[in-house]
Amino acid sequence: MPVDSQECKLYIFDEVQGGQLLVAFGRVWWESLPTDTVHGIPLGEGNVRVSINVPKLKKSALPIPTYDATTVEDAVNGFVAWPKSLVELDMSMNKASRGPSHVLDPVAGNTKRQKKAGNKTIDSRTEVQQGAQEQKLVFDFNNMNREMKHLAYYVHSSMRQGNQIEVPIPYTIMGFDMPVFLSFEDIYEFINLQEISANCILVYMRYLEELCRINGQAEKFVFVSPSLISPVRTDTEDAGRRERADNLLSFLRDAPKERLYLVPHNRGRHWVLGVIDPWEDLVLYFDPLREKKRDDFTELMNMALADWKITTGEGIRRRRDCKTKFSNRPCPLQEGSVECGYFILGENGVNM
Repeated sequence: MPVDSQECKLYIFDEVQGGQLLVAFGRVWWESLPTDTVHGIPLGEGNVRVSINVPKLKKSALPIPTYDATTVEDAVNGFVAWPKSLVELDMSMNKASRGPSHVLDPVAGNTKRQKKAGNKTIDSRTEVQQGAQEQKLVFDFNNMNREMKHLAYYVHSSMRQGNQIEVPIPYTIMGFDMPVFLSFEDIYEFINLQEISANCILVYMRYLEELCRINGQAEKFVFVSPSLISPVRTDTEDAGRRERADNLLSFLRDAPKERLYLVPHNRGRHWVLGVIDPWEDLVLYFDPLREKKRDDFTELMNMALADWKITTGEGIRRRRDCKTKFSNRPCPLQEGSVECGYFILGENGVNM
């Protein structure tokens, strides 16, 4: 995967207004080729690989949907194809431009990115009102523990709705260096124990990785981004499992003995955690719902570990009928619909 990327703004063409509508912020990979694939499908001519970090209009349809994602919200923290003509470099985030234009595929003489709508000219950056004005989010400081109060006070005093904080995520978690953005809404939902975002989990993984480094355990644990292995949609036959298994395999290569890989997995609005010991051919499984069904997770682990055994020669050393062992591990039982993400985080991480 090309690693040469820059911050960008992602647009769609709004047929009602006749202009281009900003729907998300993300990163664009410059060296994308038409033959490069996203979820197993070639990008095609005139398209580039992008990742969506911060959705602006979550329910907007993707210009190039896949079986994994059809809306901007579906594709957060994942990769999708996007038309070059609808991608613009975000110069507020990029210190230098690679070319004379901020637009990847500019139309000559159209430097203001304007479109005609009947007899009216509109700026493509004009935001279309999406229903009523958003409800103001207010923190209830009386119903928080000390740690949450500190976080809430910071957000309340330093951020406004729609603002975001940039947090660098290292290549050791994502496979390449890439920032994620925690929005005011992300943190508000976290503080109020609402459905947790993948961005919050990524930032916590970075914290745990730094903690392991400080404690001299950096070689013991590896944290793998959930966006690399989780299906965005689960109503398809394999949900892009081959590509996701390859993503996981890229972390397992050259794995030393006794190293554990912590793998959060979202199988459709529900978080589970896998802990992989490749040399023991063992996967520990933590599910706050304690359900027995784990089809996608099991197939994904089997596929990645089978490939790992081939590349390392372990498949030859072991019996042909030897299968990866899965062990359901105890974890808190969730009683509602949103606790799973918080249980996966854990107060002190996973106690191995």
